[in-house]
Amino acid sequence: MAGGRVRAVAEGYKPCTAMVAAQCIFAAMTLWVKAALTGGMSPMVFVVYRQAVATLVLAPAAIIANRYDLIDP
Repeated sequence: MAGGRVRAVAEGYKPCTAMVAAQCIFAAMTLWVKAALTGGMSPMVFVVYRQAVATLVLAPAAIIANRYDLIDP
């Protein structure tokens, strides 16, 4: 009985937890940009690296999410 109540309360905190996690990621990204640009990295090179990393992270997620559409057209 108590496990169901805890699970229901945890469900209510999911949006707040997601917002806090997103804000922490944005803060880390800001610190990373500041450190890279202060260290002398070209802004253009930084943007290219950032887009490359985003592609490497998001492409597998997109492929996995749409794998059934890719198999059965």
